[in-house]
Amino acid sequence: MNAPLIRLNKGDAVVIDGVWYEEKLRTTGSLTLAPIGGEVARTFTAEELADLYFDPAGRMKIVRASSAALEEELAETVSRPFESFTPDQQTEMLKRLDYVKACDRFFPSRRYSKRPDGGYAKIARMVARYRRVVWAKAEACHPHSLRLEKVSGSTLRDWYGRWIRSGRMLGALAPLTHLKGNRTSQLDPAVEVIIAKYVREKWLTLERPPLTVVHQMICRQIELVNSQRNSGSLVEPSEMAVRRWIEKNLERYEITFYRRGRKQADHEARLTKRAPVATRPLQIVEFDDTPLDIVIVDDNGKRRGRAYLTAGICLATGMITGWYIGTEAPSWSTVMQSLRMAVLKKDKKELDECGAESPYPVYGLPEMIKVDNGPAYRSQSMVAAAGQLQFELRLVPVGKPQLKGKVERFFGEVARDFLSLTPGRKFANIQERGDYDSEGCARFTLRDVRRMFMRWVVDIYHNRPNSRTFGQTPLERWQSLSGYGVRLPPEAIDLAPLIGLIVNRTIVAEGITFMGLQYSGPALKDLRKREHLGQEWMVKIDPLDISQVLVLDDRKKRWVAVPCVHPELVEGLTLQMWMDVVSAARDQTEQGQRVRRSTLLKAREYLMRKARQAGNKPRGEIREKEYRWMQERLDHKDFDITVELDGSEEKKRKPRTPKEAASARRKERRSTQSPVSTDIDPSLSEPASSAMGHPLAQRDLPNAAVTAREREIAEDIAELDESEKLHAFREESARRPDEFSTEADASASVCSTPDRAQEPAEEVAPPLAPDDQPNSLKEAEADTTGAQETQGSGATPRRRLVSENDDDLFGD
Repeated sequence: MNAPLIRLNKGDAVVIDGVWYEEKLRTTGSLTLAPIGGEVARTFTAEELADLYFDPAGRMKIVRASSAALEEELAETVSRPFESFTPDQQTEMLKRLDYVKACDRFFPSRRYSKRPDGGYAKIARMVARYRRVVWAKAEACHPHSLRLEKVSGSTLRDWYGRWIRSGRMLGALAPLTHLKGNRTSQLDPAVEVIIAKYVREKWLTLERPPLTVVHQMICRQIELVNSQRNSGSLVEPSEMAVRRWIEKNLERYEITFYRRGRKQADHEARLTKRAPVATRPLQIVEFDDTPLDIVIVDDNGKRRGRAYLTAGICLATGMITGWYIGTEAPSWSTVMQSLRMAVLKKDKKELDECGAESPYPVYGLPEMIKVDNGPAYRSQSMVAAAGQLQFELRLVPVGKPQLKGKVERFFGEVARDFLSLTPGRKFANIQERGDYDSEGCARFTLRDVRRMFMRWVVDIYHNRPNSRTFGQTPLERWQSLSGYGVRLPPEAIDLAPLIGLIVNRTIVAEGITFMGLQYSGPALKDLRKREHLGQEWMVKIDPLDISQVLVLDDRKKRWVAVPCVHPELVEGLTLQMWMDVVSAARDQTEQGQRVRRSTLLKAREYLMRKARQAGNKPRGEIREKEYRWMQERLDHKDFDITVELDGSEEKKRKPRTPKEAASARRKERRSTQSPVSTDIDPSLSEPASSAMGHPLAQRDLPNAAVTAREREIAEDIAELDESEKLHAFREESARRPDEFSTEADASASVCSTPDRAQEPAEEVAPPLAPDDQPNSLKEAEADTTGAQETQGSGATPRRRLVSENDDDLFGD
């Protein structure tokens, strides 16, 4: 490579790796440089000098002799790049360049003298006329209609001299207006010390006091200092002088850091970079939550509180993928319900109810979800759902909402547009609200707000063009990009991770039992065939729909849907409502008895009727508090009931063991003595939709569980009295066997028939002592058989009294 040799002017210096050199010898292809102040010279080829000069590290630079001889202020201006000057300064520099170039062209001809009132003045007039003609052509007007520039000869001489001294550098022609005036500080050094102290200790604080207050402190301190000085008092600075001192000595980042905190300072001084660009539907979805500036009331007009919105927006199309509005604070349940709406197909019935005219064709799994670092988005259930449904969960850094700008901008449009005409609006602050009574003007229930928001999203927001979608509406953008398709799992049942509650159950002959409900179907048959003894299966319950459950097939690694055997019991009920029904039915059932199916149906009717009378309707969502409440009570014994079918639905079977027979006799005796009504107690006045406290699930209802307990205690006392009387009689008969025998004979004679009156009475044995009683059911049956044979032969049977220990033969 034949590189040209660098040309250096007289007096120029070369700096290589921080060492200053001057030219000593130049040949055809090399340059010998001697260090300034040194003795050993170095020879460089043209290629070596070119590599050093163009090295990215800047190892070599040339220092012109003209720049080194300039004044400090002018040298600083010359070294600045042209773009660093203001637009007005750049225009003035180019104008002066026309004048100095004309001088550089005319002076060598020696036709113009270098005197201010001579050659410089003539050249200035010629350049001014020429520039006016050029300006007139650009403006398409007559030259005389434009103003003629006036540049004196002495001014042009000053411009030309600076330009020549700087080596014809354009920066030498920059206006030096910033050097005009008195630039030295007029403040006393002692005053500056006081200003610095109070500004840093009092003004640079998070309390952010105004500068006026700090200025008063500074003046007060100066007064105290002057009172202690013997001569030469300090002059109090003005507030503007203090403000100028701050601008000169403090940086904007430092001021923001100490007065507003690191977060705000970093935000103002941040360097942003372009976020990932989404090119297909559901490639990136941003989720976030925000409080809505509106007061919600119930159906009776009572204030329920403020509403909260959780929503997701598709970055590629601008479509709202899913949303949820509730009165509870954002939590895992609100996030999962909004995500569930985003993934599932939109319900056409809900669209018809709100009166929406446009379609809502958004469904499918997102590829990436951008969320903040809130606990709702970092929950284990959210991470598990992301892993099972195979989408990326990206958490943005804390305190940087600008990284989710799309959804934040959508929330702003909701506040400015959707809530602008809504009664009960709270506004952003009390200044904006003024005299408006938000709570007094509130009219909308949560159901009304949801319907209106659905209509606003579908018919207004999705049909509003914006610049983010290249002038298209979000709906048109979605339809134009629908050719990419959306991602879905192999089956719709694979979306089960978005459903909340998990319990473990064993599959029995009747299927799976959960809170008195039986779930069975052909799918369970294959699972039960290959199960081990006592194996428990993972069952997933949808709190909003208990008409079926999902059972995890551990072999195929998929969820299997199993329907409820009695769908009429759970039709239209949520899990929370069913727990209320179970509690009410149990309270109306005798303890120890099975809950009858008719009782459950009556309890359901009663609770639904009370809910309608109170103006409450079942909610279509589950709150975080209710989720935890139900999760803790899924396996509670109060909800573990056994349902007894009514009438022909139940096949009566005979007791198979003496224990079952004894238990059946006791139940029959109790039912004949004090029949239990299956009607709902009128004291149950709480509706099924009372979600927070679940009063129907509490065990302190009057005339229900208390009455059953009292009845049980009374029966136990009666049995104990009977046992004590029997024991006393046996002891008395053991002490007086003769009297007992006489009384027995008399009793036998009275009770005997006329045909058998002449027969001799057989001696009746006294009652058996506890040690003489049979030890097994087999001996008891033998005694009974013997008595029957005796009676059949015409003899009087041997009688035996019943003891309280006989229950051991039959069981409880």
